[in-house]
Amino acid sequence: MKRKNIFIFFVWKRTTVRTLSPSEKGGMRLFGEGAGVRLLMLFLLLLFFQLPLHSQTSDTTETLSLNDFLELVIAYHPLAKQADLIPQEARQRLVTARGGFDPFLFSTLDNKEFSGTEYFFLNETGVKVPLWLGMEVRGGYAINRGDFLNPENTLPAQGQMLAGLSANIGQGLFTDARRTALRQAKIFREASRFQRIALLNDLLLASTHDYWHWAMYYNILIVFNEAYDISQQQFENVKNAFLLGDVPAIDTLEAFIQLQDISFSLNQAQLQFANAGLQLSNHLWSENLMPLRIRNNQIPERLSEVNFDKVLTLDSLNRILDAIAEFHPEIRQLQYAIEQLDAERKLKLESLKPRVNFNYNLLSEQRFRFVSQPDIATVLSTNYKWGFDISMPLFWGQGRGQYRLAQLKVKEAGYQLDFKNAEVSNKIQSFFNDLITLRSQIELFDSAADNYRRLLAAERIRFDAGESSVFLINTRQLKLLEFQTKLLEVKARYNMALAGIAWASGMMGVQ
Repeated sequence: MKRKNIFIFFVWKRTTVRTLSPSEKGGMRLFGEGAGVRLLMLFLLLLFFQLPLHSQTSDTTETLSLNDFLELVIAYHPLAKQADLIPQEARQRLVTARGGFDPFLFSTLDNKEFSGTEYFFLNETGVKVPLWLGMEVRGGYAINRGDFLNPENTLPAQGQMLAGLSANIGQGLFTDARRTALRQAKIFREASRFQRIALLNDLLLASTHDYWHWAMYYNILIVFNEAYDISQQQFENVKNAFLLGDVPAIDTLEAFIQLQDISFSLNQAQLQFANAGLQLSNHLWSENLMPLRIRNNQIPERLSEVNFDKVLTLDSLNRILDAIAEFHPEIRQLQYAIEQLDAERKLKLESLKPRVNFNYNLLSEQRFRFVSQPDIATVLSTNYKWGFDISMPLFWGQGRGQYRLAQLKVKEAGYQLDFKNAEVSNKIQSFFNDLITLRSQIELFDSAADNYRRLLAAERIRFDAGESSVFLINTRQLKLLEFQTKLLEVKARYNMALAGIAWASGMMGVQ
């Protein structure tokens, strides 16, 4: 601030004492001879104090690379934590479905007493074991007694042991609700791996896009920082040349307006970079799930170089397209969904059969001993209880409707799978086309920016030789800035297109 006050005094003195040269008089004709110069310098200096502070870069900056950033996202982001719960949920569903085949104990008791008389006491206790082939094995012990016991419930005084099985030989022979639930749980367990990949795939794409936006605005900020330094130096040079009488006063205004223009762009770049950092911070979390923010000393990767070796060839593109049916998470989820729906369809098909339940129980008068005679055939033909239950609807309306509805759901999922295959293939090819085009644009903008850089340097040489003007230098500099920023935008979009191919192919979330 002290240096600027000295400059004000110095200029005021020079403009009130020194005789203007003919070139200065020509330049000041619009402003008047003496007062015009003072008004112009006062206007310039008032504007000068309104310029923003030049953005300074910390000496202890820390580069946050894309790989390091994505590792933090995968490790601590809530959605990544949620994705890790999906396989656990699938395992618990499988445990639940397998529980349908767990053995279970049972016991029934029915007792009646009235006026001191025991009418009946009926008790049966045992265990049932469901089997895979629609059968159920059971074993138990029954004790029945009473003064008014139903003859069919009459048992030996010490009770009776039984062991037998129950089998569905009609509806439920090939599949039933328990077997269908277990089959669907196993399918869901396989599908859960791809469900997790799909969730991570979308998360990492959004994180990568936000990272490259952050990197783009940081690199643009560097460009405008450098342009600000150059424009400020140019303004000082033109101001000193004016004080020496080498250039008209209008050139100082021209240089100062250029400095203002770049200062405004620098402010915009600072704002965009700050906001991009806040957007990127949405993906940063601590180990105890506390949201974090990008630190002031953290910077992204530079976009000065782009690795064109990552460009896919047509052969690699075709290999990706051939592999999407096997590896793409959304396609695999639809395939597993069709398998689950097909299992449901088979269950509904079973409902079109009559219900035939066959029961056979081997009886014994002795506890834990069924065979007391050497002839097992005699035992099986004399000490037993068997029967079967048969039922069927007359018109099968409910069964036919449910089965056809299950068929339609399978067809619907098949159409979705066909559409998803085409959609994914087109997305991959679209990103591939973007990649090829962006590579050409990078080469064009890089060449154009280099040419404008040489043109600006040549214009400055001509200006020093008195053959150019501040206006032409400013014009060259603005065009250079335009192409430099466009080049950075295209480089960022190129990196985003690379991420887009990985996302569209479903490979970004594979860990």
